[in-house]
Amino acid sequence: MLKINTVTMEEKIRKILFNDAIIPPTQTQQMTAQEVMVRQQEFFRRIGPYAIRLENEFLRQTITNLIKRLQLRGELPEFITDGTQFEIVVNSAVKKGISMSEIQRDMQLLSVLAQMGPEALAHIDIQKLARKITRDGDMSPEVLLDEDEVAQKLEAQQQQQFLQQAQQAIAEQDPTQTVPPMAPPAVE
Repeated sequence: MLKINTVTMEEKIRKILFNDAIIPPTQTQQMTAQEVMVRQQEFFRRIGPYAIRLENEFLRQTITNLIKRLQLRGELPEFITDGTQFEIVVNSAVKKGISMSEIQRDMQLLSVLAQMGPEALAHIDIQKLARKITRDGDMSPEVLLDEDEVAQKLEAQQQQQFLQQAQQAIAEQDPTQTVPPMAPPAVE
């Protein structure tokens, strides 16, 4: 005899409204961190496409219209609203959740590549990955360095390494001669 698993109408409605429990919490009211993470990932996976579409098709236009109306009333100064002067950034919980899932995936892939050796890691731009993680991971903008500042900092580190290698090479050639330590280059 074939047994069919029937789902009640109430359960179907809960699933459609994202109100169903991923793991039924019948034994205890407390959840482990792993269970919370699984619930969040499942929620973001299911609601993500709808939330992103709602943001793109409704929220951005609503914000742009609100800015224009406030400008017409004189409550906001006039500035260009064609998207070239400023960018509307929506920092919703769904976007954060999706971004964190992408970061976790990227880090897992980076770990796999690291096990494969330096040749595999050569395919990854680590600086861009770090920038993406800080941006998508919602790092506070005031603590982030500008890309030019990062380039200057990396250049100063490379110069310092070069100076240390030069000192070591001189010391190896003539061990009786003491080489005074060179001052590191000034970083602005």
